[in-house]
Amino acid sequence: MNDTLDGGGASNVMADLSRGLAANGHQIYFAVGRSDVANKNVYEIRHMNTRLTDYVVRRLFLFNRDIISGSQFEQILSEIKPDVIHCHNLVNPLSLDIVDIAVKRHIPCLVTVHDYWPVCMNRTLLKGSWRKPSYMDVCDETDWSKCTVDCKWEAIRKVPNVSWGMSNRRKLLSSDGVNLIAVSDYMKSILERFGYPEQKIQTIVNGVDTSLFKPKPLGPEPTVLYAGGTVGSKGIGHFMTLAKNVKNQRPKVRFVILGSKSSSVQSLVESVGSISRNDMNDYYERSWCTCVPSLSPEPLGLVALESMACGRPVVAYASGGLPEIVKDEKTGFLCERRNIAMLEEKVNLLVDNVRLAEEMGVRAREYVEREHDLKKAVDQYERKYYSIID
Repeated sequence: MNDTLDGGGASNVMADLSRGLAANGHQIYFAVGRSDVANKNVYEIRHMNTRLTDYVVRRLFLFNRDIISGSQFEQILSEIKPDVIHCHNLVNPLSLDIVDIAVKRHIPCLVTVHDYWPVCMNRTLLKGSWRKPSYMDVCDETDWSKCTVDCKWEAIRKVPNVSWGMSNRRKLLSSDGVNLIAVSDYMKSILERFGYPEQKIQTIVNGVDTSLFKPKPLGPEPTVLYAGGTVGSKGIGHFMTLAKNVKNQRPKVRFVILGSKSSSVQSLVESVGSISRNDMNDYYERSWCTCVPSLSPEPLGLVALESMACGRPVVAYASGGLPEIVKDEKTGFLCERRNIAMLEEKVNLLVDNVRLAEEMGVRAREYVEREHDLKKAVDQYERKYYSIID
């Protein structure tokens, strides 16, 4: 289960995991809120966001619950009779009614938490307005009593009954029959900080298909890659500033943005726009390093893992789960959050020294093969499935 079948980190993880499970002989079905794929194994669930009145009712009175999708999901369960329901993101357009139905029907349910939707209405763990990401501070609250103060414009735009809704969300996700999976120890600590029971949460780090993402020799031109789209909390503004600063002294260094297509930045960076997952490897291998300047604390950082699997070091802000996978001065560099000068220093080290970039890339690939190969994650999930089936 996921909001969408493709597009976004959770969808990519779901697809990778499904391939590995299918290779082990399991039958996989997808139920999603949006999909362009017509397939007997893919179910698209209707939801309340199709009309403005539905949107208002769902946001203001149901705290994102959805009374329309439930009956269709019941029909899907009757048809395929799953042994396990594995949920990923259930925020928009799907909702937690999926989990509620699983609990009531006594079907074992796993929920993998890829971002902060169980604890943050902004999904970023940042205070303030999403329109001003450079001024956001990381939330340090332990409940939702101040959400309408610290993030009041977001609360008005989305839902006014934040504390009530988030508390009910926690209650449902903590129910018997629901098993929470955090993608990093950092994410696990955040869930616990907001009152989720420690014994309900297990950490399973996302795996990388090392047969798809694999290294090749560095290209002839020093190239820095960003693959975070145009979302401000991903740090695209910091990447643009970094590119400007570096190119002032090193005009031949190329800066490439994936996920954003804009003619206004062509003189500074190359914006490629959205590409397929299979094409990602081509861009990783053309780069000398990947920059992850996220302002929001990354729950894990799938882009960083994929880059390292391709033998490319990562230069990232040291926040969230990134320090768990990027080993400072070994597989990349970790910088103080928001410190663009430090980002610039570390990127310059790599673009000025091809041998350093190559050596770090080799260590990065070895680390991913050893610790985060997809098969390891598949095996962990498979064991978890069997452990929760009666």
